[in-house]
Amino acid sequence: RPRISMDPDRRGDQDREDYAATVIGLYAELWLLAQTDEQRVILDREMHRFRDGYYQRVIAFHASYSRVVSSFIAGPSNFPVERMRKRGDAAHNRLNELIDYRKKAAEAVRRKVLAARPVEAVDAEEWGRLQRDVRRSLATIAGIDDGTERGYDRSAFANSIAGKVERLAKAGEVRLVERAVELVQAWQEERAKPAFTPRHKFWTFPALAGIVAAVQANAPAGEPETVGAVEALRILANPLVDRVQIVSDGIPPADLRARLKAEGWNWSRREGAWQRKLTDAVRAPTLRLTGAGKETAGV
Repeated sequence: RPRISMDPDRRGDQDREDYAATVIGLYAELWLLAQTDEQRVILDREMHRFRDGYYQRVIAFHASYSRVVSSFIAGPSNFPVERMRKRGDAAHNRLNELIDYRKKAAEAVRRKVLAARPVEAVDAEEWGRLQRDVRRSLATIAGIDDGTERGYDRSAFANSIAGKVERLAKAGEVRLVERAVELVQAWQEERAKPAFTPRHKFWTFPALAGIVAAVQANAPAGEPETVGAVEALRILANPLVDRVQIVSDGIPPADLRARLKAEGWNWSRREGAWQRKLTDAVRAPTLRLTGAGKETAGV
């Protein structure tokens, strides 16, 4: 929100302080997340982009706002009410653009810094999230057995655990699956009634994860192939992760993001791309969705 002051020098000082506080504050906040040299390089690069983009929008807002005259100052006689209303609306739009950019661009910088985390940090975060989910479901199952949780379906919570771990097994996440199974096994040793019987497929998930990981390790993996490009978007066939990916230098427009979600694309923070499973059936809709087929011959 703009600050009102009858002293232009004071008002200018306040605006400069606001700009500096925003940029420096964001940098200081994200610096705590940058634990490696690579992350710090990315942070410096992206903060330069943020600073320049934010500065341009600050200037655009003030240029627009400076054209708005108040009847309180100019006087009511022959005051161009409708003209000032339109200028006020335009200034309000520039302010909204400034606020929207500050929020979305700051989040984009955060995502890029986090995406460059070491593998160990990512693994620890993934295990922490999975561990919380499994423990929460096990606690509910225990409450159902003890009679402190009523109105819940016990099997639904067991199936939830099994579903999460099975998806990880099919992705070849051996260590995550092993730790989840060890967690459930330790819990069952303390309980009279198990969450999973000895014959349940849950106990086969470590072996399944091992098989999938072995197949992935021995599968020929080519380099990502650009299959289309339009403006700031590139479409990649990436056999390294078995995905078709859409990558962008910046945040795609809202209408394109909505279309991506509607057609089943998922945003991957780790890959920094919108992606789906790599199949020929997905490539054609991808080119149609982005319009890239018009730009790339022979696809």
